[in-house]
Amino acid sequence: MGAVESGSNMMSQRALATILALLLPDRAEAASLKNALGSISDFDPLEAPEHTTHLKTGLFMEHLLDVDFAGHTFAADFYWTLEWEDGRNYSSLFTEPDLVESEAYGCNKRALIGGAAATTTPPSAGNTIRFVEFGHQEIKMLWTPDVHITNQHGDLIVHEELMRVYEDGHIEFLRLVWAQMDLHSKVTLGYPVDKLLLEIHIASLSATTKRITQSVHPTMDGLETLLLSKWSSGWGYVSHHSAVHSKVPIGPLHMHTHVLSLG
Repeated sequence: MGAVESGSNMMSQRALATILALLLPDRAEAASLKNALGSISDFDPLEAPEHTTHLKTGLFMEHLLDVDFAGHTFAADFYWTLEWEDGRNYSSLFTEPDLVESEAYGCNKRALIGGAAATTTPPSAGNTIRFVEFGHQEIKMLWTPDVHITNQHGDLIVHEELMRVYEDGHIEFLRLVWAQMDLHSKVTLGYPVDKLLLEIHIASLSATTKRITQSVHPTMDGLETLLLSKWSSGWGYVSHHSAVHSKVPIGPLHMHTHVLSLG
């Protein structure tokens, strides 16, 4: 947690820069991506890459906006990150220069959102990795895990989203979203302050651990500490943590739970 918090400001800045890159005029057109994917003949890009897909799931809190005890809900903005590996042959995507971009490849972590917490040593000269970027409409051309927020209340609003398919088969999917969640706990009365736990649960809609497993993302799970003073919920931040556990009797399903402790 400490590593995430120390690099959170830089991480947030680079996240915004990466997302806003979607608006640049030289991005690849959806038609070109469609043609490149259409040339793949030995597998269907809309099907899961393996029988079991291992996800790294991250929830990086930006703003806690509201806690509504009357409606038993709370609302927040946060980055929702998924990463997985796809070892199938996507080489046709990388034969068209207009589709391909590259970024520095760190020794410890190469990620859609970088920063001080995401790499331990600077990349050496010329040490880069290539990727193809998919925007909002283009993401629908590829398989994505059917994970969702199980205590979501109402519609999820997506502010920004993008996906990157790397040449080595690594896939990163990032969304900046607003969501309203059901409260699963009540206020604990105490002195000098009351306490409240807010939980966000993420799990597959239908896949058991034989099809989808989850682990906590090593760098993109936490919160933006520099924005705590701007939270408008009326509650103060105490701590946060994330964990993955199995949910039964349906399943077992892997449940990623992000917990905020407030006071």
